[in-house]
Amino acid sequence: MKHRISYAIIRGIVSLGCFFATPLMAGSPGLDADGKDKPGPDQGVVVDANGKFVGALLSQNVVTLKLNGIWVALGVTASGFPVAGTITSVHFYYPTSDCSGPSYINIDLPRTALTVQSPQPIPVPTPVPTILFAGNPVQNLHILSYVPYNGNNVVCTAASPNTYILVGPTQGIPLSSLGLTPPFTVKSRL
Repeated sequence: MKHRISYAIIRGIVSLGCFFATPLMAGSPGLDADGKDKPGPDQGVVVDANGKFVGALLSQNVVTLKLNGIWVALGVTASGFPVAGTITSVHFYYPTSDCSGPSYINIDLPRTALTVQSPQPIPVPTPVPTILFAGNPVQNLHILSYVPYNGNNVVCTAASPNTYILVGPTQGIPLSSLGLTPPFTVKSRL
């Protein structure tokens, strides 16, 4: 009897979790029913001055767009993609103890991207405005060191022991390669 109650409770909790999670996931970027990447909820699209598609509006000042086959979320304004002057939320992760070798960025859904131009040597050269994001393949990597980049300093920092993070290799795409012309406007998908 004791086991029947605990199994029933577990089944109930799992059922409730599925019930409440489904509507949330249905309107969020991530994977569609076929396991393919999909953009965010239907809130309109952003187009450039020539009517060229920029991305699907995810929320105010954030669009989802596909870069190298990956849906990413990127900040946007009417004048284009703002170049971050000071970056406090980007960490470049390394499986080495001295921040050498390829760098990685943590994975979130949707994958967050940001536009950077830095005179400082950061893991990906950015002499021109560049969109940085976590690429494929995604992997759970044992992290030994990281660079918390804040726009001014590039300092290799030792990671806590047994740190595993879901990451993708750092990818950079020059902003100019998108061929978009500001100003940007929002259009309804309907």
